[in-house]
Amino acid sequence: MSSSPNQFTKDFVRKLAHIAKKNLKIKDGDYQKNEIWYCGKCNMPMQIKSGDELLCISCHCVINEIKKHKEKMHSYDYEITKENLVKNAFYDINFKYVTFDKIPENDRNDEIVEYIQNFDKNTSKGLLINGSIRSGKTTIALCITNALLNRGFKCKYTNALRLHNDFIISKNQLLDDIRQFDLIIIDDFLDSHDLSNKFLISNMYQIVNSRFESNQPMIVVTSLPNVQMHSTNDLLIAKTFSKILLTCKELIFSRGK
Repeated sequence: MSSSPNQFTKDFVRKLAHIAKKNLKIKDGDYQKNEIWYCGKCNMPMQIKSGDELLCISCHCVINEIKKHKEKMHSYDYEITKENLVKNAFYDINFKYVTFDKIPENDRNDEIVEYIQNFDKNTSKGLLINGSIRSGKTTIALCITNALLNRGFKCKYTNALRLHNDFIISKNQLLDDIRQFDLIIIDDFLDSHDLSNKFLISNMYQIVNSRFESNQPMIVVTSLPNVQMHSTNDLLIAKTFSKILLTCKELIFSRGK
């Protein structure tokens, strides 16, 4: 004859109580009151009665230890994740040290700070950072990259020549790779000395168009004079910057170093 539900419950509780008794850890300072053990530190019960049986429960000390352990593991997981993000973001690991706290406060553009604070990989537009050579464009681009990596975003900082070379090796692989990033930052983009390299321009257009069609933000850094960018007679260059300007806010840097 099968056991009744009540008998099954009693047997189950009895087994739990037996396990609890074996696992109950009494420390110096713990004390017993009405058959129930209490923690000597927080004075909270370490047992609870269920019928005639005693089951173990966690006192405040144990709960806090569990919480601290979880926070420690979360912090560890975050550091591992961040380390991988940084490793995949830069071709030179020293770039990870270029952060906003290393540059003068008056060099921190309010629009850049706001961009970082409000960045969303699904809704944010990109940036076109334009300015003369040694105007601080690269420094700002690296600061943005590191700030967003700290927020957990997958970013890729590179330059036009590296993308061009990777494009030549494997176009499809490169285009697949750059779609995996929440934000791609392209430095030295079509500077004046690149304008005669039709092959490079064509490849840059395809990379820009790939981000454009997948509605993914990008930051483009260039020293190409603004007037040349907007009034070029080269159709492919015009199409490239047209795509960029449709999805990026233009910021002009003129500070000299």
